[in-house]
Parts: sequence; structure tokens; C-alpha cells
Amino acid sequence: FTPYLGMLGTSNTLLDPITANYYNRMTSFAPIQLSYDMDASAFGDGEVTSDYYPATYGGTTYGTYVAEFHADTGKYYSVYDLGTDLTRERMIMGGITGFMEAASGMGAANQILSIDYRHLIKLSDEEVAKDYTPLTESGEDGYAYAEEMQYYPGNEADLTERNLVYAALKETGMGTHLINFFFSAQSLSVPYTGRRVYSSRITVTPTGETAATPVSEARYSIAHFRVGAVVYGYKESDGNLYADSLTLQSLGSHAMRETLCIRTGKSLNAGDAVSLESLYAEKVDPTGSFSEVSVHAYRLTNGAVNEAAAASLPSRFSYGGSYTNLAVVFARKTAAGGTLRTTVYLTDRTEPTIRRVTDYDENAEHAVGDVVKIPDVRYTWDGQDGNFIENYFANEEGLKGIHIIRAVKFSVQSGVYAPTFFECVVTPTSTMNIIEKDTRVLYELQNPYGERYYYELVYRSDSAKQYVISDSAGNVLEQRDITYDENGKRAALDREFSFYDPAPSTVLAELSRRLTLTVDGSATDLGLVSYTLCTDRVTETDIPADNIAALTAHFREEMDAGSYFYVSLTYQSGDDRVVRKFLCKVTFGGKRSAELLDYEAYFIGKKYVAPCNDIYASDGTKLGSASFFMLQAYKGDTLRNNIISARYARCETDGYNVRLTFNTAGRYRLSYAYRLTGLGGENTDFSFVQYFDVLSDKSDVHILFVTDEEHPFADGTLQKRVTYTLGGEMATLLQRENFLPTDSVLFGWATDRRLRPALATLPGGEFENYGNYNTTELSLYAVWDDGIRVTTEINGVRKTYDTVYYRATTTDKDSGTEMGAYCIDLSAFIPQPPTDGDASSYTFVGWTGGFLGTAVRTDKVYLRGAELTEEELVIRPVYRRTVRMVFTQPKQYAAGTYVLGSASVPEGELLQNPGYYLRIRGAAGYTFLGWAVLVDGAPVMVDLTKPIDGTLADPETYMLTLVAIFADSEGNQVW
Repeated sequence: FTPYLGMLGTSNTLLDPITANYYNRMTSFAPIQLSYDMDASAFGDGEVTSDYYPATYGGTTYGTYVAEFHADTGKYYSVYDLGTDLTRERMIMGGITGFMEAASGMGAANQILSIDYRHLIKLSDEEVAKDYTPLTESGEDGYAYAEEMQYYPGNEADLTERNLVYAALKETGMGTHLINFFFSAQSLSVPYTGRRVYSSRITVTPTGETAATPVSEARYSIAHFRVGAVVYGYKESDGNLYADSLTLQSLGSHAMRETLCIRTGKSLNAGDAVSLESLYAEKVDPTGSFSEVSVHAYRLTNGAVNEAAAASLPSRFSYGGSYTNLAVVFARKTAAGGTLRTTVYLTDRTEPTIRRVTDYDENAEHAVGDVVKIPDVRYTWDGQDGNFIENYFANEEGLKGIHIIRAVKFSVQSGVYAPTFFECVVTPTSTMNIIEKDTRVLYELQNPYGERYYYELVYRSDSAKQYVISDSAGNVLEQRDITYDENGKRAALDREFSFYDPAPSTVLAELSRRLTLTVDGSATDLGLVSYTLCTDRVTETDIPADNIAALTAHFREEMDAGSYFYVSLTYQSGDDRVVRKFLCKVTFGGKRSAELLDYEAYFIGKKYVAPCNDIYASDGTKLGSASFFMLQAYKGDTLRNNIISARYARCETDGYNVRLTFNTAGRYRLSYAYRLTGLGGENTDFSFVQYFDVLSDKSDVHILFVTDEEHPFADGTLQKRVTYTLGGEMATLLQRENFLPTDSVLFGWATDRRLRPALATLPGGEFENYGNYNTTELSLYAVWDDGIRVTTEINGVRKTYDTVYYRATTTDKDSGTEMGAYCIDLSAFIPQPPTDGDASSYTFVGWTGGFLGTAVRTDKVYLRGAELTEEELVIRPVYRRTVRMVFTQPKQYAAGTYVLGSASVPEGELLQNPGYYLRIRGAAGYTFLGWAVLVDGAPVMVDLTKPIDGTLADPETYMLTLVAIFADSEGNQVW
């Protein structure tokens, strides 16, 4: 697609000077290019497919790009700052030039630029200068101006899905100017040979917002750039300044060569604020320093600069009064000594005058599918005439078509503006078809400064034709508006329908039905042409068929014998094709139902979670997994697309669960599919749809309160139905105001009449999170607590205490109280010592038995769980005998006299301060070994640091006499 002047030479059309040939469409050669760093090394030389290439290639941020055209040599230079890493590739965006633009208006293309850094030749600055000297070093005077452009590195479909295109085009414009070269002439009627071509330097810089985000992370975000151009050698006395531009559809995929007249200016309303510094950055140089700029102003007379009428301007002013119709001349010296001078015109803002609209009747009745001529809009704006239907591609037949850059068709559905960018393939486009009930054409009108105004023509149709797919039982499988392609031809149907039922007889009945397609009232039989049958026994793929009745017996036999049954039937008439898929004898994660959720009601604000089930055959063989989920919202009877629907609800999945959250009340449709693997050697999707009617958080709900005969309501009834409004005050019925007096306590309410207080879900009178019950008709059952009393059994005598304990209705972390538990303080019960033996020899340890089990407790006890029997409420005291310990010591073996006294210790417990009794020291020649009990005259040592063993004490008196044991110098024990 490279332009080639030799093509002109072979046709004897070359002109002299050589620059005169640049105007030929075949020689469009140097559009501006954008670029960003990326890395394609992981992909080798193979073809790479991606729905967003910047992410696939790890795109970084956009760099600043410079393009220089040198008119004296005809050379064009693309200047990139590659930094220090030459191994990184760059993704380059540029226009397609030459023959392909001239023939079909091909637009932008993306190509990967890589550097063969292993074979670089280092050149000296002198060698480089022989071929290239930057224009900034020329010292030549020139003219500077600025504009902005937008670009999206992904697919236009991304932006359409998010409804971004319409607003973006109106904000930044429909076209992106990729300038080939600049020239001057008094008018475009001057022959090519009489025009002067200039050298130029164009700098493209991403805006701060665009530069801040890596391209890989900027999917669905449009990139914006500031473009600064310097035309060297041009001065306004040379005549009008023109730009030869390959203009791209800024968000489309086509381009058109056109000539622009460059006149820098801005129209203003009275009162608009003007800052000279901001005006310079916007219209002259977006990156230069204003401190080096000189400013002069003149008044305009009949639209021309009157240099005899100088005007004095403050740095900031409001447009209007004496500050009206001005020419502001900015001048800046370059580092090389030249001067860049630009005149910016400030004039009154006006709107264009629409002079004529052809081939359009706003009262005309249209139907979806109609083909209409594209209207031409003729207008005048600030002395400039314009229209949209011409021979823009200079074809020899003189055929006229729409200006493909400055007009876009939009098909509007559910508020989403889907663009159709016009194109010229072989012949110009002059007609369009209406493919939605709301179809619009947006025109971009421009004034001499390139400012934009948008004019819209609307085609509305309330008579869209429909098609209906129905079966022989009269059931409608689908009814939708007919769609049309860009040529106005009805789009062929290619539809699939899935049918599942756990009952084989139901599936067989569905299989036997014929299908009919009705298009705009005209019915056609859809004939059965083939089937595919898969079970664990047989696989029959794409078998020709024309009589479903004859196949029914075969299907019934295989259905009965197999562990699962799958069949797809293909019906066809001409290009219209319908496939019905049937599935039977399977489960979804063990369930017979394919529905993900089966609640009675759904509410906004709640997250609903369902497992992403697998499909299993009846013998347990896994057949497939959930593979697709899409949640869409309805607007009336119209289903919104999934992008718009995301504003109203959210559908998320992590591969294990799917989560639905509804933000707005209304009707929703969840489409989901299972990928069945290996059926007949292939994979197939089986689709389902589930509908949700979601209620608002202000809906009315009803609660039926139910009690039992032992605890009736105050009016003697056993049921009360109460209506509540969500978001308002909600509370369950309280005991005091609603029931007859009773010794029982209303613990709370439960959704199951069998629940006991410990399991009740609504204790007390509070009622929160009603949406968790997934119904508008909730039944609650009163949970009554009759209380418990504790009985002690001491010395064979039982005593039941008067205190009645009820379950706690709240949880108190500080006290340890837990909702639903009885709190019993064992210190409230009075123990009595055993009647056998000396009472003073016993020590009370605690309570045991009954609800305490084998544990011995004296503190607070919390009882949870089921109701207690009478015997489980009986507790008994636990006592221990007290061992009285007497210490004796032979004086002849001890180093002195030790006063030890006696000690009392409950059996099995530790002696307090045992070191007091172990401090004894032996006399000379003797060593103290410890204390012992004499059993049959022999010492049995007792370790005072361990629990005291009562079996060594006297069984009658429970006295334990301990003797000090010493060892003499020969190791003999003495006492």
C-alpha cells in the first residue's frame, strides 16, 4: 500500500516540479503516527489473536511522536525517542495510504515496529546531518497552530458496548487529521504547479490523563492527544494555508484524503473569559512556554486584520464590548533564531444556517428494513458553505456519496447508540438501511476555524416487522423483530434452543413436534434435515432425517437404555436454520432442576449466591460444567444489553459460585449455559434462561404470626397477619401487648414450628434483613420458653429451688451471656456436708451430675441446646475429706529445734508452702531426706510438693502423722 510515484510515471502524468505530484491521491504518504512500547517476544512469528492487543502485548504508555516533512528533499521523517532499550517493540498506528485509500478509503492500521539492534551501524552526528537536520535548527520563520485528536487502540465494539461512541464523537470530533504536507495558494483553483509546498514539523503529545495510564490497562478508555504543528517558511501574505490530510474516522476504520483550510481562531459568546496564555496553549503551542511569547492585537474590519487599528489587551478579559472581533498575533523566537508567528481570530459565536436538507421528510413513515437515500445537509456558517453529498473520492464517473468522515449513522436500542461508519468501497455510499426503530444520522458541520456543530436527522419506525418460530402444538419458541444487513436484506436466522426436562415422556413429546417460521405474517415450514444423538451407548452425528415421527421409537429406545440422553435436531428452510437441543436423565450438581435459584421473591441490595454446578449422567459420569452467565435487565418489554444492564444489577462468577446482586427493582433475565464435553467427539453448549422479578426495598410484605393453644393471642386466636413496608419500622410481635398472661416467656419467633428456643432465628422483638427470607409471605411461629428450676440432692434428700431460669434473648460478650442459653449461678445453691463422719473433716468442692455431667463446677454455667429432662436438672454436691498433718522430728538428728505445727489439706490438693516444712537441716553427720509415714514400722516417703494422698491417713480420724527421716554418714536411714 506504499505510495509510488512510478505509477504516475507509467501513465505519463508526472508533473514538474516534483512537489506538484504530491496532490495526486496515489501519493498520500506521511500520516501522523502514534506509538506505545510493547513486548511481543513471547509470541514468536505466529499469528496472535486478541480482543484487546495492548493488554496481550503488555503495552506501556504512549510516547511523544514527531513527524517532519522536508519540502526541499521530499523526505518525511518519523522521530521516536527509543530511550536506552532497543529490544522493546513499539505498536505503531498509521493511516493506509496510496492505492488502497484511493480505491476503498481504508483507514488506520496498527503495525509492530522492532529494531534489529544486533546489526546497528553507529553514525556520527556529522554523518546523520548529511541526511537529516531537524527543522528546529533551520532558523527559518514559520507559522504554528494546535488542535486535539482522539484514538482508541482496541475494537470499536468495546466502546459501543459501553455506549461511549456518540458522546466521544461530539466531544472531540469525527475525524483525525493525519497531515501529509502543507501548501499555500490564493485559492484551491490555483493549479498544482502554482502552489507552494512547505516543510513542517508535527508533534503529538498525550494529555496528562492519557499519559498516566498504561495502554494495557486502558481498555474502554479513549486516548486524547494534543497536536502541535509548525509550518516553516509560511507567512500570511503567501495566501491561504492548506493542509493535505489523510483524515481518519477517529473511532471508525475508514479514511478519506481531503484538503483543509487552516485558519486559526475561536468564536466566543459575550462574557466568555479569555486568558491569553490559555489561548496560546489551546490554539498555537500546547507545550511551549508563554513567557517567551510576544502578543499584539488588532481589530478586524470585514473579517480582515486592520493593522492600523491596534488594540490593547490585558492578559485576562471578558469577550464583548471593546474586546470584540479581534486578531491576536502571537510571536515567539526559536532557539535557532527564527520567529514563529500565528494570528488567532476572536469573533462572535454564531450557529450555522441550515439552507436545505434533501431526501428527508421528518413526517415520513418508515419500517425497519427500509432502504433510504442518505440526506444531504447544506449549510452556511460564518461565511463558509458546506454540504455532505459530493464526489469526494474523485471517481471518473462523477458518482456522489456521503462524506464518510463527517457523518455517522446510529442505530439506537434501549438507549445505546450503535454507530455505523460510512465507507466507500469501489463506489461512494449514497443509501442506508434502517435496522432499528430509532435510527439517526449525525452530521458534523464546521466553521472556518474547524469548530464543530452537530446536526441530527431522526428516522423512527413503530412498525418493525417480526418473525415467529413456533411448534406444531402452538407454542412460540421465539418472537422478535426482524433484523437486516447493511444492504437492507433480511438477516438469515440461525437460532438454537435448549430443552431439558427430568421426565423422559415430556422430552419425547417435545421431540415429536414440527416447527414453523412466520416472517411478517407469511408462514414457512422448517423441515427437519438432520439429527445428532449421543448417549453412553451410541453416537450418531449429523444423520440426515426428514421424519421425526419415524425416529421417535429409536429415540425412546436409546433414552431408556442410556445413562443420559442428548439429541439435537436441525431444521432448515433456505438460509434460515433452527437447532433444538434436548437433554434428559441428568442432574445439575445432584439436583433434578436446572434452575440456579428457586426463591419465592427477590429483593434489591441482597447478594444471591448459587453454585456453578456440573452436569452428571444418571450413573454419576460428569458430562460438563457451567460455562457462561449473563444477567440483563428489562425496560418495559425490551431487554437491555448486558452493558446497560450492569447499571442495574451485577452478575459475578469465580468458577465455583455465581453471585447476583440487584440494584434496581424490575424484571431481569439470567442467561446461562453448560459446556457438554465429548458428546460425539465434540463440545456443545446447552443454554437455560431464568427470570427474576425483583422487588424494591419499599415493597409491602406480609408476616403470619402463629402461636400454640397453650399461649393464645390476647383475643384468643392463634394467628395474626401483619403487613409491613420494607425500609420502615419492622418488629415481631411482643408478649406483653399481644398475648394472654402466662408464666412462659416468649423467647422469639422461628420460620419452622419445630425449632426450639436455642435455634430460633428471630429472638426478641427486633426484625432485620427481611430480604434474607426470600418471600413476601413469611410465616413465623412463636417459640415459648417455660423456664427451668434446679433441684439439689444432698444426703439422699432432694430440694427444688423456687428460682425459674429463662433463656437469654441477647448476647452479652462482657458477661459471657449467649443468646438462647440458660445462665445458672451455682453459688446460689446451699451445700450441706455428709451426715456420716465428722462434718468438720469435709470440704465442699462443687456441684456435679445432671446438666453438669461429670464436671465439678461452682461458677456460672450456660446451658445451650435441647430442652432438659427433670432428672437432668438434679445436681449433687461433691466433698473431700480434710487431711490433718502432724510433723514430728527426732531432736538428736536435727541441727536445731524447728517449730512446725500442723497443717490441714483437702485430699488430693496441694499443701500450701511446702518449703516451710522442707527447710530442716541435719546435725553433724546427718542429712535430712524428707518426711515419711511409718507403715508397719517402715518409712513410706511422702512428697509434700504433690497432691496429698488421703489413703495414708488414719481412716477414722483422717490424721496423717509424718516423721522426719535422716541419713547417717554411712547412708543408713534413721528417725
